[in-house]
Amino acid sequence: MDSFVGKTIGNYQVIEEIGRGAFTRVYRVWDSKLNRECALKVLQKDAFPPEIYDKARACFEKEARDTAKLHHDAIIKIFDYGEFEETPYIITEFASGGSLDKQLGTKYAENQAAPLIASIADALDYAHSKGILHRDIKPSNILLRKDGSPILTDFGIANMLDERDESGRTLAETSLGIEKAEYIAPEQSMGKPIDGRADQYSLGVIFYEMLTGNKPFSGETPMDIMVQQHTGSFRSPKNDVIGISSDTLKIIEKSLDKDPDARYSSMSEFSTALREISAKRSEKKTPVRKIIATAAVIFLIAAAGIFFLRPVLIPTGQPTLAAERQTATPIIPSRELS
Repeated sequence: MDSFVGKTIGNYQVIEEIGRGAFTRVYRVWDSKLNRECALKVLQKDAFPPEIYDKARACFEKEARDTAKLHHDAIIKIFDYGEFEETPYIITEFASGGSLDKQLGTKYAENQAAPLIASIADALDYAHSKGILHRDIKPSNILLRKDGSPILTDFGIANMLDERDESGRTLAETSLGIEKAEYIAPEQSMGKPIDGRADQYSLGVIFYEMLTGNKPFSGETPMDIMVQQHTGSFRSPKNDVIGISSDTLKIIEKSLDKDPDARYSSMSEFSTALREISAKRSEKKTPVRKIIATAAVIFLIAAAGIFFLRPVLIPTGQPTLAAERQTATPIIPSRELS
């Protein structure tokens, strides 16, 4: 597929490519009509077997329609849909902060990671209430606005991955790379029926990675990872995060449980647990701040007392006030003088 960089699509001027997935490419564009930056996502025709492309294109269009109906602050906003040179495209809001996967590598504090994951959990809870599962939750599908707030994108993958090629395999099976295998739920990788708890597992993996700097399971091939997910245990975050709270450990263990029934019953419940972490961490900080403030006040009072009560040193040879009084010449009233 040829690059769209430098081309003009209606009132959108394509500036640069900013991302590429298994099925799509994403560009930064300038909307000359409304004077704003946007993102252009195009479907790669050569990413699909010929017999599936028409279905994939229909799914891509459905993604645009379905996502446009989702009104949530943490879900990507859809501005337009169309075709250019027989290639379908979607115009969305532009996230200047890039994707979360570019930010990973350094550890996040609990009160930094928990609110971000909770925001995405809220978005998924909303999507689930509309009957939409995402099924491809991973850091590259979480974008960041300029202020750092997260946005969830790429809902169309849920439809595309169900399509089968002539061999009978789904696109999920033919395109399952290491990145996707590291975040996919065990039941999903086995082709079993799934619900919102599969999205929860994937989000739990991201939470684990943000805190520890590592993924719970990794391997050289997708199969290696899948075997570990089904038979192994992940390394406890206590080994990588000093002082991690018991509440955070509980959330990780529960959301990453191999059994979907042992996870949180809904994304709403998952989000609530995450937000309680931030609240408790803030409460713990408050007494420390009060102690520091009180100590500062006491120090200032003590310093002021020392300053005002300090003894006054009089230079040697200079008479004191008492001495001046003793040696002062008495003043005689003028009427006694004659």
